Amino acid sequence: MSHIPKPVIFGAIAIILILFIPFLGATTFINLDCGSDFGAGLTTQEATGKSQEQIAQILTTRWLDRHRPFFSCPDSRLSDYSITKVSPEKPDTNGNFTYGLSFDVKKPYIFGENWVSGSGVPEDGGWIRHKYLFISIIKDANGYHIDHLSGGA
Repeated sequence: MSHIPKPVIFGAIAIILILFIPFLGATTFINLDCGSDFGAGLTTQEATGKSQEQIAQILTTRWLDRHRPFFSCPDSRLSDYSITKVSPEKPDTNGNFTYGLSFDVKKPYIFGENWVSGSGVPEDGGWIRHKYLFISIIKDANGYHIDHLSGGA
């Protein structure tokens, strides 16, 4: 019987773990990005010349993109998304505003509780269609950022 070198054994174990962990759906294994941060904001310079709708679109895209990487929070990881509509809801005089977001998300696996359909409609292949959220965007001295999200009707 031939002897298998230890690096080969450890490498095989590492590959198995990398392939298996995304299907566990538990935040106890890789918990690198499970905070309530909504992602990168938009600096005042980046926002120059952009409408509130464009700002909302950019911030929403950055927020959803945070959930795509392998090392994002397993409970909120997604493999794909599509923004259907970003619509104005309520501006204020300080530059803050609220937008309605209609979007679809595709879960990376069928198991687990990530991206519960809520206001959306679950479909085959892990897609949840027609989700709706309200996005509150705050303007401060540094630019714009998402302050909070709330459920839609």
